[in-house]
Amino acid sequence: MRSPLHGDYYNPKAKQSTVLSEVAMINKATDDVANAAMSIANESASSKAKRQSERVNRREKRMTDNPKLKNPKFIKKTGKIRKKAAANIVEADSKLKAKMEMDKNTKTDVEYYKLYGQKK
Repeated sequence: MRSPLHGDYYNPKAKQSTVLSEVAMINKATDDVANAAMSIANESASSKAKRQSERVNRREKRMTDNPKLKNPKFIKKTGKIRKKAAANIVEADSKLKAKMEMDKNTKTDVEYYKLYGQKK
C-alpha cells in the first residue's frame, strides 16, 4: 500500500496556485478596508468640517426638493451635523493659527509667505 503523503494522485501545484490567488485577493480586500477605516479615523479637523458641511448642504437640498423630508427627526439630525461641522471649523482654525505662530519663529520670510500667502 502506498502512503497518501506520496502525492501522485493529485497535482499539488494546481491547487496551491488557486489558493494563493484567492488569499492574495482576500488580503488585498482586507488591506483596502483597513486603510479606508484608518483614513477616516485619522482625518483632520478641516477635512471633517468640509465633509460635514457638504453633507449638510446635500441634506438641505434634499429637504427643498422633497417636502416629505421636512420632518422633525430629519431636521434635528441636520442640525446635529451642522453643529459638528462648526466645531470642527473652529478646531481647524485654532490649529492653523497655532501652526502659523510656530512657523513664524522657525520659517524664513520667503518660506512663510509661500505657506500662508502673507508676511510674518
